Amino acid sequence: MEWKDIVRYHLSPPSGILPRSSGTQAKYESHQTNLRRAQTPIGCFIRDKYLGDRCWSFVLNEFPYEFSDGTRHYLLWFTEDFDESTTAATLSACGVNEYVCFENLLANRSIKDIRHLHVFTKDNGQPVSTRPAESC
Repeated sequence: MEWKDIVRYHLSPPSGILPRSSGTQAKYESHQTNLRRAQTPIGCFIRDKYLGDRCWSFVLNEFPYEFSDGTRHYLLWFTEDFDESTTAATLSACGVNEYVCFENLLANRSIKDIRHLHVFTKDNGQPVSTRPAESC
């Protein structure tokens, strides 16, 4: 997949699940298995790792969808409602001005109890500042 393919999903998620590379998919499945073995709900893991008692966190996706052109895949985790203008302001504060984002359809969410947007940026050499959790 390339940037030109993902732009059609801006604010309108795909009906199916987008592909990861086979190596990334194997790591993702292993991560899920390890959490199940440790009896750690995925929502608790995400909350502890990325949010704590904060409203949002913007991070590089550890298990990105596969792109052949350097498109970067981030996640914007949040606990409060994010509308389009709040999302734009938050991403702008992180140095992201050109992006595609969407929230997966409920049927396609592997993590259902913490809302998050998939955010994609072009690899244009501009720095993007991932941000740890921000206070509400």
